[in-house]
Amino acid sequence: MSLINEIVSWANSELADWQREAVKRLLDQDSLTSEDQEQLYNLFKKSHSLLEIDQELPSMEPIELSDGLGDSGTKHTIILKKIQEIKNVNALPQNCELSFAHTGLTVIYGENAAGKSGYARILKKSCFARDDSEKILGNVFAKSLSESPEAIVKISVDSRDEFPKWIEGQQRTEILANICVFDSKCARIIIDEKNVASYLPYGGDIFQKISAIVKDFKRRIEKEKPIPLKPEISDLLETTKAGELFKSINSETKDSDLAEWFHWEEEDDAVLNQKSLNYIKAQAGDTTKQITALENIKDRLNSFKAKLEEYVELFSSKSIKNINQLIQSRSTYQKASEIASRKPDGPLKGIATNEWEELYWAAKDYSTKQAYPEKDFPVISENSKCVLCMQTLLSEARDRLNKFHEYMENSAKKSLDDTSKKLKDLIASINNFDLERFRSDYKDVLDEIKSRNKELAQNISELFSYIPNIRNFMIKAESDKSSCSEEGKNFKFAKLEKLPGIIVSEIEQCRKNSDPEGLKKLENELLELKAKKQFAQNEKNITAYVNSLKKYSLYNNALTSLNTTVITNKEKDLVGRSRTPQLETALSNELIFFRANHIPLKLKHSGIVGESVHQMKIDGQKETDKIKLSEILSEGEERIIGIAGFLAELNLQENTAPIVFDDPVSSLDHKFSEKVAERLVQESSKRQVIVFTHDISFLLDLQEKSKSQGQYCHCVNVHREGRVAGVIRGEEPWHTMSVNKRLDFIAQEVIKIANLFQSNQQDYNQQAGILYGYLRETWEAAIEECLFNKVIRRFQAEVKTQSLKEVTIENSDYDTIEEEMTKCSKWMIGHDLSKQISDNRPPPYELKQDIQKLRDFAVTLKKRRKTMIAMQQIDVPEIG
Repeated sequence: MSLINEIVSWANSELADWQREAVKRLLDQDSLTSEDQEQLYNLFKKSHSLLEIDQELPSMEPIELSDGLGDSGTKHTIILKKIQEIKNVNALPQNCELSFAHTGLTVIYGENAAGKSGYARILKKSCFARDDSEKILGNVFAKSLSESPEAIVKISVDSRDEFPKWIEGQQRTEILANICVFDSKCARIIIDEKNVASYLPYGGDIFQKISAIVKDFKRRIEKEKPIPLKPEISDLLETTKAGELFKSINSETKDSDLAEWFHWEEEDDAVLNQKSLNYIKAQAGDTTKQITALENIKDRLNSFKAKLEEYVELFSSKSIKNINQLIQSRSTYQKASEIASRKPDGPLKGIATNEWEELYWAAKDYSTKQAYPEKDFPVISENSKCVLCMQTLLSEARDRLNKFHEYMENSAKKSLDDTSKKLKDLIASINNFDLERFRSDYKDVLDEIKSRNKELAQNISELFSYIPNIRNFMIKAESDKSSCSEEGKNFKFAKLEKLPGIIVSEIEQCRKNSDPEGLKKLENELLELKAKKQFAQNEKNITAYVNSLKKYSLYNNALTSLNTTVITNKEKDLVGRSRTPQLETALSNELIFFRANHIPLKLKHSGIVGESVHQMKIDGQKETDKIKLSEILSEGEERIIGIAGFLAELNLQENTAPIVFDDPVSSLDHKFSEKVAERLVQESSKRQVIVFTHDISFLLDLQEKSKSQGQYCHCVNVHREGRVAGVIRGEEPWHTMSVNKRLDFIAQEVIKIANLFQSNQQDYNQQAGILYGYLRETWEAAIEECLFNKVIRRFQAEVKTQSLKEVTIENSDYDTIEEEMTKCSKWMIGHDLSKQISDNRPPPYELKQDIQKLRDFAVTLKKRRKTMIAMQQIDVPEIG
């Protein structure tokens, strides 16, 4: 299993969720942003219940290799063919593309600001670079920068074309992570931090980075950790239950254990006050008087309760409902009675007087008891007789007697009288209630209630304040013959009913307190109550203290979890399997090849806290010497060590995936640069090698080494046209072209501008002037390449003295060169002797002739050189 696979397995199975998330991000982006650091810190705090503010945090899922992390042990054959459909990348043309040779070496050359780096950045972001933190920007000259940079990377995987899409900010495709990119930042990362040579497969530096995060979090947690301060509760006796509880409080104390001790109400105060009074009296030996007083209070309470129940009933909802019904009935009966109470007419005076009514009731009594005992009075059927005159009742007499009966037996009047009496009695009761006198009569009881239960006293007070109003409403309703709209006042007697029983208990306690043992028990009860009250009064401080203890414990647990030892141990285990001897041998061989073996370096395995790494040190350097390699080595030496380490790691792997180098020889002198070129050409025989460079000398070295090793070197020229960068020409750069290639290029350009000679003379003059400038530069190149046989060449430090023996120069050469370069200087643009742009340049056919003159001159020199070589090989016989 590769190191990356082992790291993923370890992170998923053994690390805390936040640490696994940190590993996941570090594998994906090499270093953490400040936002990453803060998110991970909050995830860590949340895992230990230390995050006070509820905030949305990213989910933490297990790491999958399919997340685009790559696997350095892949067995796939990968070929990087092309980057295409490029959009919104720097100033590169929209939908441009860059192709690579499928085997061997591809060199992408571009001068500074030509756009070469834009293509390199795409590969860093889409493939695997040790440092891909550099952000890709859009074209600042574009109308909108809102769209993300993107591109299609065409690759071949086991001879099958695939087209993974890369979009800035999104996860890379897994297979592309096997293509490694080396650049200047990669070299610094390898050796900057504590002289660490990170030559392990991808992810080998995870342990050190995680340890650094753990140390940083530990520092922050220690700084944040609160210091619990136990509150001071004066006079709280530790011998009481409350005192013992307060003394035993710790981080494990539950809120439920404290809840009942924080509960303290007015009833508890009343009990405390009463016990205090009882204790004082018991100490004074006054228990007999106390018992008498308590019995009196009990009786008074019962009397008060009975009276209060009577008055509450008088002004209750039921009473209001009753008075409303009586008022309504009285009104109804009044109307009915008025209808039925008209006096009957008669032939005699005194009808409906008292004497007459007495006569009526006597006649009724005689009729129902003697004359007609089985019949209702009056009996007025036919042939019936008057009970007074004993004569037969005629029709008129029967009618008159019946009216007398209806008048006297009117039920409405009777009901009216009954209802009026009831209402009168009720109103009288209401009027007779004297609240102030009631209060005065039971002031002692009310004071006792107030001292024992303030809530009950308050309820009674509210009742008393309500009664006058409801009484007025009830009286007014009767007077106005209207309904009372009030609802009445109900009262709960439960608490009042308990008081007599409580006093009975106190009486019994007083009897017990009269002996020393009872007095001691009362004293203890009093101390316990006082301690509980003190405890309850300090609820806020005690709760804050318990919470601080719990938080303190959480912080300690968090600190305990921030242990780098397990990381170091795991790192030792995994790094120990990373074949250190092979790595050391590979690195040594690379340094020997680069002729950098004058730097006496060794790989030293170190395992300090959280850092088990391969460390380079100067051979012979003391263990206590803290001098950094960067303080000893030159920038060029650091760079060559970085390249050597990169290639050493690469060749320990079993795959042959492509590798990409971005300006690998920056800061290197020509000797190292040449050896790097040679080494990369060697590597191109085993795998696809792609090199981005702006160094023309390095490009020439790559071309020359490829030629000498029989390897193909595909060259791509990237240049800028105005604001558009990254324009690709299929041919190699102008400065590296041979004379023949340059002449071919100029000849092709002449064909392109030939039509302008007739249609647009000014544009023709401009373009022809440029081509004469190219032709003049080609004459200069011919002097180096053809006349002096490449003895000395621009951009190369080497002087090939052996080539001088093939050089011959004739007087005609001077004349030809002088004549043709003078003509070029005359018609080119930008030379001191150049004609104005308005002066017509030679026509196309003459420009072609001037090109041909240089071709002929080169051919002549080549033939001359061959003749000289042949002459040098003629054996001269002995003479004489």
